[in-house]
Order: sequence, then C-alpha cells, then structure tokens
Amino acid sequence: MNMPHTYDLEMANTLNAIVIDDPSEDNTKQATKRTRWPKIAALTLVVGGAAAYMLRDDLPEQFAAPFFSLHAIISGKNAQQSPTLVAPAPGADAVTASRPSTTPTIVPAVAAVELTGSGYVIAPQFATLYAPRPDEIVSVFVSAGDTVDAGTPMVAFLGRDEQFAYDKAKIAHARAVLQVEAQKIALEQSQQNLAQTERLETRGIVTRKQHEEEQIAQRVVENTLAQAQQTLAQTELDLRIAEYAIERLVLRAPFSGTVTDLRATVGITTQEGGALEGIENSLMTLVNTANLIIEADFAERNIAIFENDVIVEAVLDAYPDQPFEIQLERVAAVASAQKGTISARFRPVDAPEDMRPNMAVRIRVTERAERK
Repeated sequence: MNMPHTYDLEMANTLNAIVIDDPSEDNTKQATKRTRWPKIAALTLVVGGAAAYMLRDDLPEQFAAPFFSLHAIISGKNAQQSPTLVAPAPGADAVTASRPSTTPTIVPAVAAVELTGSGYVIAPQFATLYAPRPDEIVSVFVSAGDTVDAGTPMVAFLGRDEQFAYDKAKIAHARAVLQVEAQKIALEQSQQNLAQTERLETRGIVTRKQHEEEQIAQRVVENTLAQAQQTLAQTELDLRIAEYAIERLVLRAPFSGTVTDLRATVGITTQEGGALEGIENSLMTLVNTANLIIEADFAERNIAIFENDVIVEAVLDAYPDQPFEIQLERVAAVASAQKGTISARFRPVDAPEDMRPNMAVRIRVTERAERK
C-alpha cells in the first residue's frame, strides 16, 4: 500500500483547484469571505511543510513525505530536487525503510602510529684471538666457518724454550723419584741393622755404645729420606709449571662459536705486540652466532613511541620476503648529537636460519591505540 503517494496526488489536486479571484466592487464582502479561508489553509500548509523539511530527520516517513511534496509544488522545484524517500515494501516495517541519514555512526577503530628504522645484526659475544707472544705456528686445527665448542684447540705454537724447560723438569722429577727410592732402601737397611744390634746387645756381644750408634745412623737415613721427598715435591711443582707453559702453546676457544677471519698459517711467526698492533696481527675471530641481536637507529623525535606497547617487525635486506618478529630490549641512554638519532636494541624471536652478523635490517615499529 503506497499511502504517501496517494496523499501527494490528492494534495496536489486540492491546491490546483484553489482559485483566488480579485473582488469586484459590487460584491467585495462576499469575495473576501470566499478567498480568506483558502489563503489561510495554503499558509498553514506552507509553514507546516517548511517545519517538516527542517525536521525531516526526526519525523516518520509517512508524515514527512506529504510535506516534502507540498514544498516542492509551492516552491516550483522539480520533484527530482526534493528529498527522495523510498516507501517500504509491502509487509515491511516502515521504520526500516531507506532514507537519508545524517547521524554519524561511531565504529571503534584502531589507529596505528608507525615508524621505521635501519640497523644491523650484531653478535654481542665475539673475540679476536692473538698469539700470546712472538712464536712460530706449527699447527692450525680449524678452518674458517667451523663451529667449535669452548676449549677446542685452535692453533699450536712451537715454543722451544717451553719445550726445553719441560724436558728439564721431567728429568729433575725422575731423579728426585730415584733419590726417594734410594733413601727408602737405605732406611730399610738401617732398620734391619738396628734390630740386629739390639739382639746382640741382649746377649752381651755388642756394647751399649754400638747400639746407640745404630740408632743415630737410622735417624740420619730417615732425615735424608725426608729431604729427598721434599726435593721430589719441588720437582713435581716445576713439572706442572712446565706443563702449563706447554699447554699455553695451544690457543683454545674461549667460548662456543663460529670461526671467522682466519689469518693463522702454519710456518709463519707471529709479530711482537699482539693486540696493540691491530687486527692485522690477529690469528682469527670467534663469533657466537647462536646469540645474535639487532641494533637500529631511529629519529630521536620518535623516542616516545617506545614508552608504549609496541609491535616490532624486522626484515633482512638479504631475505626481504621473510619478515619476523623481534622484541625491544632497551633504548640507548644517550642520543647521537651528530646524526640526531637514538639507538635501540632488539632480540629476534623467530629469525631466518641464515641470519648472520653484520647483515642490514629494516625495522618497523607499530603502536596500537584505540581511536576515540
């Protein structure tokens, strides 16, 4: 049932039938009575239509539609210029009919504040290995790229002086052992002589003085044995020192990691000065690739974003199609005055397996906040 449309036609016909004639001189009073009420009715309709137009969003459609049609007829506008209302389909609720709405719909949204930075993959645990002193390299046990455990032999040096000292300590230790064994034999012999002298004294064959002399001789042998044992202890200490010097001729891995920048070569003699002369005198570099971090620079004006709950994502330049999540560990306490940047350190969560130190990386930091 299209009630608004039917009502519009009836209203239009009524207005078209209104004819306002000028009053004649003979019938002035009758003409005034005839035209007064139609003018009042038309004025009422105009005012009502204007009010309905201004309050069109607050009126039900079935009431607002006749006033819109009347406004269009009186103002002489085309029907296409008037607000268009769609009547509800048969059986449908008139309230749910389509009509223009100016009321904004508030939808919760998430506003993302995002910034980017660039940095590099860094290995916080690494060591550049140098020779302890100038010496000839006799063995290199590793190759570049090898993964080693802590304590693994890396390079061996000749160490002539250490070898001579070790050999000398071994000889001295062996001699001390023989001396101790000899004194033990002498003590055993002295004990037997003393026992025999005591038996002969009881028979009256030897004198008391001879018995006492055997007792003194035994104490001398015991003292000599004690001295030999002390000498043996000293030689054992010297031998351990020599062995320690020999062990220092083998350079071992201070921690588990991967060998990089291998410079050691069998037959060359290391330069004097070691680490003081720079990286060119180093033997190799050991890097713990199992513990990598990312350090990136950001414009210092964006430091406030790190005080909020952020989501950080990284992409390696070598693997642009493999983004991965990282976690913020710390923000540097000092900004760079030259570059106007602030550094931040991140810990990879699920990085690509082939991530290596010194790889370039791009960082995207996103802050999630509820838009009000």
